[in-house]
Amino acid sequence: MSPSSSCCFCTQNRITYGDCTRVITSLEIERDSKNGDTAVITCELDEEFSAAVLPALGSSTNLLPGVLLSKATATSAEGGLTQLKLTFTTPSQEEGETDAADEAEDGSENDQSAAEAAADNKYGYKCSLEVSLTDEPLLCHPKFAGTSGALLEYVKAFMDGARVWEKVPVVDNAGKPQKDKDGLPITQTLGSLLKGGGKLVELVKRGITSYKAPTATFSESYVSRSGAVDTSAVGKIGTPGRAPSFAGRNWLLLTRNSSLNDDGKTYTVSSVWMLSGVGGWDADLYA
Repeated sequence: MSPSSSCCFCTQNRITYGDCTRVITSLEIERDSKNGDTAVITCELDEEFSAAVLPALGSSTNLLPGVLLSKATATSAEGGLTQLKLTFTTPSQEEGETDAADEAEDGSENDQSAAEAAADNKYGYKCSLEVSLTDEPLLCHPKFAGTSGALLEYVKAFMDGARVWEKVPVVDNAGKPQKDKDGLPITQTLGSLLKGGGKLVELVKRGITSYKAPTATFSESYVSRSGAVDTSAVGKIGTPGRAPSFAGRNWLLLTRNSSLNDDGKTYTVSSVWMLSGVGGWDADLYA
């Protein structure tokens, strides 16, 4: 929409920032009930332009109600002028405030990132998920995680380097060595003790001691007016608000940091989470 195409715009074709007022050279307004409204305003100002007089990110404009400043860029123009481009968007379009507030009310555990999303003029929320494969011990595989007793001891001995022809102590289902009538340990070749061990023993004898398991990292960031962040949750189990769930697994907060942006007024706060293996992170270690 240009200034001449809007009857209401002709009386509002100026924008004020700091103690300066400038004539708007172009205005584009996009009304979108589904994704949110957008207004892009362009004006020119003298070469002495300073970022200190820019409107604050998150501020509103009377040209379109319900939108907040989400981006401001300045580029050199002809005649010693600077072209200022201001982009205003509906907060729910970029901030995800409603989702974050709902998640906070639902009781996100051990981490306040979801609740913070609806506070402190937080905007520019972004998140990403990376899924890959990593090596995990074969005994951690869901099919073999329940292995216990004597078989577990014999498999561990084989993994530790004992050979099938070597004699090793015979143990009971509690892992305690058995003794003869004279009190001496009863021994038997490891190969005979491993018989009947099923698929686990078959894999171990083939030299397979690990398997590929999916792992994931979830990253999220947002822009805030405050550089203060809660780092007490780092190294603890939590529930990032928008991370997908994986059956039998949970998330551990690896990092959280805050960095000052180029505007000198706002901070980018970012967090990285790591997905656990099957069974989840140990609550005794990471609660």
